[in-house]
Amino acid sequence: GNTKFKLVVHHLFRIPDGRDVTLGDPKEIYFQLAPVLESVEIKEGAYGEGDEMIIDLNFTQEVRINGTDPKLNLSSGGTATLSEKPPSGGAKKLTFKYEIKKGENSKWSVDGSTIKTDLKINSISNQNSIQSALAPSGQVVHAVIELTGTNIKDKVIVDTTKPDVKSNTDA
Repeated sequence: GNTKFKLVVHHLFRIPDGRDVTLGDPKEIYFQLAPVLESVEIKEGAYGEGDEMIIDLNFTQEVRINGTDPKLNLSSGGTATLSEKPPSGGAKKLTFKYEIKKGENSKWSVDGSTIKTDLKINSISNQNSIQSALAPSGQVVHAVIELTGTNIKDKVIVDTTKPDVKSNTDA
């Protein structure tokens, strides 16, 4: 739903966008809570050169893109681009495509039966273009996206290294 707070002001008050609310009749101001990145989804598996990976960012409320499309800069060296802009009313999910290119790899290891990888979203280019679709007209509310130390998924490998296979036959 639409998450807003109502504030009734009885005194001089400066709101976050820099406007002053003057003394006089009480004023009602609505603050929109920002959408927050809730989860990142990706299909588990090993991806190699030429494969396409789909990465979904799920938010707590509808977001829209206002301005230059955001891009996900990945620890493998690749960049995921926005698959398509959400509809004008916004969407809770943004889908990105990542086509793996030669030389893009994630570090990974096997510990017993568990695969561990360091594939991460290092940063998001044009992150401020991801905004709340529920904000009142004229207000800009940027999405809150915390990426520090967050793996995309534990069981996702990006590896474009071809195996070095040598034939050994007895004559």
